[in-house]
Amino acid sequence: MNHGSVLKALVACVGVLVLAMAAGGCGRGEVRVNVVDDVKDDGPFRIAVLEFDTSIDPTETLLGGRDAHEIEAAGAIVADAVASALVNVGTLEVIEAKRLEQVMTELKLTPEDALTPENLKKLGEAAGIDGVVVGYVSDYHWWQVALTRGTNLAFTARMVNCEAGKLMWSASIHRSRYDDHSEVLFDACAAMAEDLAGQLEE
Repeated sequence: MNHGSVLKALVACVGVLVLAMAAGGCGRGEVRVNVVDDVKDDGPFRIAVLEFDTSIDPTETLLGGRDAHEIEAAGAIVADAVASALVNVGTLEVIEAKRLEQVMTELKLTPEDALTPENLKKLGEAAGIDGVVVGYVSDYHWWQVALTRGTNLAFTARMVNCEAGKLMWSASIHRSRYDDHSEVLFDACAAMAEDLAGQLEE
């Protein structure tokens, strides 16, 4: 291969990487947490995390249709990661997902109808919890272009008080990074929990 061919190959590779950075980002993203003022000093709270809703489109692709992959069971995966992170918030106690499922089965509740004021009270009393965390995953997939691989992640979470039915805190996450999807998710959830803990303890 002559010098001209080598130069063209290098230029092509740089072009692919630049496109990938523009589409997927390199460590970009944000974590926003909002806490209702009058609940900051009310803890501790015993909570449960419901499986998150999802609107992921398995046909969504990057760079004109190159290797975008849906993460299966994204709602359950994200909810589990959120629950694991919230364990580290000192004013929160998280019950096991299996226990919540058992109680919801006994009460014949589905995630869709669990958030009515009446059912929230029933769920809180039966499971012995003060609040539930629900969420919505709008983007969670990994992508690969040439040798470059990364993850896009976006979801919202909110905690609702079982007794009063009012919103206690909410969070929105968006991350786009060159990394394994599990690492991106766990790092984002850890950042969310750290922010939340700081606000609740103010």
